[in-house]
Amino acid sequence: MPGVLKLFIDHLKFPESFEAHPVCFVGHAAGMWGALRSVEQLQAIFGYRNALLFGKRVFVPGIGQALNAAGQFNDTDIQEVLRDQADGFVTLGEKLRGVALRRA
Repeated sequence: MPGVLKLFIDHLKFPESFEAHPVCFVGHAAGMWGALRSVEQLQAIFGYRNALLFGKRVFVPGIGQALNAAGQFNDTDIQEVLRDQADGFVTLGEKLRGVALRRA
């Protein structure tokens, strides 16, 4: 992950900055794995910070070829996977609304 992102996260208040907040991950990169390792590193950090990790991750490999000149995805399958992730994440947020999740 970019060092500046890690530095930003390190300067946020601990633990309340992510404590009991749901997070999800989308990785995109030029390579064939779509930032898999970066997302794994972020998951470890957010897990340590007691965030609620949404299990469905999305990886977009070859991002330079995945987007057209207008910045839209060439492959509708990617759009569907992202939409499915977003729908699931919203559902998680709705289920967690009003639930006391602070750890003692």
